[in-house]
Amino acid sequence: MNAETLYVLGIMAICWLMLIGASAFLPYYTRKSIAFGIAVPKEEFQSEYLSTVRSQYIWGNLVFGVLFMAISLWAILRLPENTSALISVGLLLGYLIPSFILYARAYLQVRDFKRESEWTISTVSSAVVSTSADTRTLFSPWWYLTFLIPIGAVSAYSLARYDELPEMIPQQVEFSGEVITYAEKTLWIVLSMPLMMLAMAVLFAFLGWMINRVKRQTDDRDIARGLRHNRTFQIVMGQAMFWLGLALIGILAGTQLSILGLLTPQFILWATFAFLALIIGGMGYVFYAIGQGGYRLTERERTDEERARASEVAEDDSNWILFGTLYNNREDPSLFVEKRVGMGWTTNVGHPVGRWLMIITAILLVALIVALPFLMMLDMR
Repeated sequence: MNAETLYVLGIMAICWLMLIGASAFLPYYTRKSIAFGIAVPKEEFQSEYLSTVRSQYIWGNLVFGVLFMAISLWAILRLPENTSALISVGLLLGYLIPSFILYARAYLQVRDFKRESEWTISTVSSAVVSTSADTRTLFSPWWYLTFLIPIGAVSAYSLARYDELPEMIPQQVEFSGEVITYAEKTLWIVLSMPLMMLAMAVLFAFLGWMINRVKRQTDDRDIARGLRHNRTFQIVMGQAMFWLGLALIGILAGTQLSILGLLTPQFILWATFAFLALIIGGMGYVFYAIGQGGYRLTERERTDEERARASEVAEDDSNWILFGTLYNNREDPSLFVEKRVGMGWTTNVGHPVGRWLMIITAILLVALIVALPFLMMLDMR
């Protein structure tokens, strides 16, 4: 097994572990008042029935995930590079199908369980408090202008060396440093990586802007405490988006400098491993230390007396569609609200702007999924 194969194997294994972990343990990323997109009393989260539903979902995801990952890694070891890449990408996307089916099954089980239970259903979301005007200074969007420094520096250096560059520019480089493919030198080819960096900067700046404007929510009886922890969650997520964006732009800048001969391919490859480790470490910290909306901070401050005052009240789910994954409330002026599935926020598709954001995002995702296999097959020729 050569170094190149070992590197690809390592990157793919990390990608699979991240995907399987994100999918299999999805029920634990949300608040304890949410089970598979369905609002339940917080005290019911550890009930025997809901624990069984979670266990079935987790083990189903793990079985499919390990099976798909094993086939993917086997393909990398045994099949030609381009063929194994196509198979691996297909398996990564294909794994989402059984994972979603398992999630939909769990959603229906919890929905039916809620209908059969004698819980009080609140038609007014009393657990939600909107203070959007107070969230705009959580993390200054002006920090994202610092992304322009590496982008401008790399662009300027690339243009300054344009005449000195060979007529054929390296595009793909093996771990050993051997160039696999070249492209004819054009201004577009030389500046394609800085343009990608600029696109990433715009994306992360948008995410930072979004985090500053999401609805602040709490399901804590102590509203002030809940909102304080929710604010902490937003600040940490805003900072995480900034540093992840800066790290990604650094990787892309290093890739451009590698193409220009200033950095070795090995340095970029190891930097990629470090970037993935940063993502895993950051996600782990937010999940275990803070939790969705800061609920873990709240749980650590709850007294035994508060836990003893169990409440059999659950929110109404009528504003959540597509198995609890999309929020659709025309009467809610909020553009972004907390997810019920996963960690972070989602768009209110009942909002005119939110509807267009969702449509554009869906079109881009479908286009990427459809185009990716064709682009890979073109590369195989």
